[in-house]
Amino acid sequence: MTGEQPQVSESPDKLTLVLVKWHDARIYSDARREATIANCRMQLFSTVGYLLRRDKTTTTIAFEYNDEGEYRDVLLIPTGSILSIEYLLISKEPLPYKDKDFIPWWEPIPPATVGAHPPATTGLEHSTPNSARKQ
Repeated sequence: MTGEQPQVSESPDKLTLVLVKWHDARIYSDARREATIANCRMQLFSTVGYLLRRDKTTTTIAFEYNDEGEYRDVLLIPTGSILSIEYLLISKEPLPYKDKDFIPWWEPIPPATVGAHPPATTGLEHSTPNSARKQ
């Protein structure tokens, strides 16, 4: 990535949503021999969040942004451990879906399913061993 770095924004519509793939450090406390050490590797992580800042040392990602302009769950990633950053688009249009039982968030829940509960059970069906149940 080159050019100007993103600044912290007051509006979630102006925040940049990204997918960051990066290697994290890992400790192998039981690796004492060359054969074991040869199989050790760093873990590859994929992180999705709002890109707040990026410089030569640190890339800052926030997982959440609220309506009061505050961030929650901020992750600092060493910039040198980043393999790639993909910019993600937030679509205003609903995506097509194929599952006939899936109710997407943009459609109202049909009245027949609001407040519907599964059949009542005693709770003993799964928690009491067969030998303890009354016949």
